[in-house]
Amino acid sequence: MVDPPTLRRIFRTAIESDVLCEIFHVLRYAVLPVSKTNASLPTGTMSFVLTFISELTKVPRFNMTIMLLSDSDKEDVAWVVQYLEALAKKNSKIDEHQVANLRKLYQLP
Repeated sequence: MVDPPTLRRIFRTAIESDVLCEIFHVLRYAVLPVSKTNASLPTGTMSFVLTFISELTKVPRFNMTIMLLSDSDKEDVAWVVQYLEALAKKNSKIDEHQVANLRKLYQLP
């Protein structure tokens, strides 16, 4: 796995929209469980995902990439953020304000 703080070095100039979409697709279908009611997700995994997607917002030209995504491109992004919001309500180890801030950074309704 990629250490989240290294993302700015990996994506030095920008992150392509297809790469960003693929990252969220993997998070949705391979890292996070399919059911929102599944409480067996380890806290370390939740923390990693939250840190990872937070660090992605610090990549150069992130805002431009997000602005150019279509609604269908943002489907997995929205799902992951909604999933984290649901977990934050159930788990005090996840900062609800940090998750709410991600909704703004990823320009989700």
